[in-house]
Amino acid sequence: MKLLILLLLVSLSFGAEFIVKLRPGADSRALEGYRVIKRFKNYALVEIPQDRVSGLVALSSSFEYVARNVRLRAFAIPNDPMYVDQWGMSLVNAELAWDVNVDCSPIIVAVIDTGVDYWHEDLRDNVWRNEIECMGSPNVDDDGNGFVDDCYGWDFVNSDPDPIDDQGHGTHVAGIVGAVGNNSTGVAGVCWKARIMAVKILGSNGTGSAYDFLSAVHYAVDNGARVINTSLGTDDCNISEASLQPLRDAVEYANSKGIVIVAAAGNSGSDNDTCPVYPASFSKDYPNVISVASVDGDGKLSSFSNYGLNTVDLAAPGGFSGSKSILSTYAGNSYTYIAGTSIASPFVAGAVAHILSSDPALTPSLVKNRLLSSVQIDSSLVDKVRSGGYLDLLAALSSTISSGGSAFRGSTSEASASGGGGCNSVGGIGSSIVLAVIFLILRRLLPKLSQ
Repeated sequence: MKLLILLLLVSLSFGAEFIVKLRPGADSRALEGYRVIKRFKNYALVEIPQDRVSGLVALSSSFEYVARNVRLRAFAIPNDPMYVDQWGMSLVNAELAWDVNVDCSPIIVAVIDTGVDYWHEDLRDNVWRNEIECMGSPNVDDDGNGFVDDCYGWDFVNSDPDPIDDQGHGTHVAGIVGAVGNNSTGVAGVCWKARIMAVKILGSNGTGSAYDFLSAVHYAVDNGARVINTSLGTDDCNISEASLQPLRDAVEYANSKGIVIVAAAGNSGSDNDTCPVYPASFSKDYPNVISVASVDGDGKLSSFSNYGLNTVDLAAPGGFSGSKSILSTYAGNSYTYIAGTSIASPFVAGAVAHILSSDPALTPSLVKNRLLSSVQIDSSLVDKVRSGGYLDLLAALSSTISSGGSAFRGSTSEASASGGGGCNSVGGIGSSIVLAVIFLILRRLLPKLSQ
């Protein structure tokens, strides 16, 4: 009996990580007596013994909330056969879209992941650089953004300015968004020219935390990103709303600044309407979140892919065509094949960068509606994702649809984060086909412009 009591006391005194959000103007001394691990703005990551959590929560005059630091993980499924074939680009009509535009460099795309191999031969020319810091003095915060020497981004895992990828996942994602195209090297990204911001929150084991996600989103938004790719998410159906609040805060902050977040739906083959995955499942609540499932080479929903008629928006290549998954750049200046919704998500993030580079004034809601209006419909997706289809890059670039018509299920509008408005999927497809036919006729008649 004494042993059981001792074990209970030990468990109660063992610290767990919680995210504390201080109220505006709150006295920071309210955290005295607790181990503060990290801080930014009005957030703090605090180690709190389980037996003292209730006492901290009781200080409601100082804190808006106290939330468990939820763990996040990457969604990729590694596969290493090396076949030089980017079948995913053909599936989304990228070849024809590249005749319209190859340059997304006006738009910064933040890859929040395991980092990026920013020295990779097929990425280094498309990596975002914080020039003030790159050209500034060592060990000095030259641009005053609170991060010293953040030339290529930031590593929130190790709290340093070197977001190099020590796992591979983030580099693979970055290559799908923006590996340099038409350079006789390696592979081509959805965007041949791009600016990819490396933001590391997942360690070499592919896991990270809600606090680092929250920090990373603020960093990306505050440093100019217009698109954020998050090929990661929760893997627990029973996370409380209180514990989700830091992730929600991150999404709301991005939404308040007009920033699009593209999120992987998950790889459990389950229904996100029943078992939500965050941040992807915030799609039904916020107009700036786009949730992405995976399809195989035939356009059918991948067997591993999560889905959700109300919480997953569209699909993109992330599975297999025969024995081949998705080929992209990899850490260590190499290339490999990986499958997963993590790999589908950056196809859509690249598409968002394409759309915004041609029309930067578009709001997240209008970008989202354009993407969902221009998908290629497939029977395997009609009852699985809101749009009923998978990404069509050419149609998304050609589409003039941004609002009006019949709403998708749970469609977001400018007036409400979960209200009506939206678009008509049939009209979007029809308009896109007409525009595509006109484009092909003109392409026959006119000399092809060099890219």
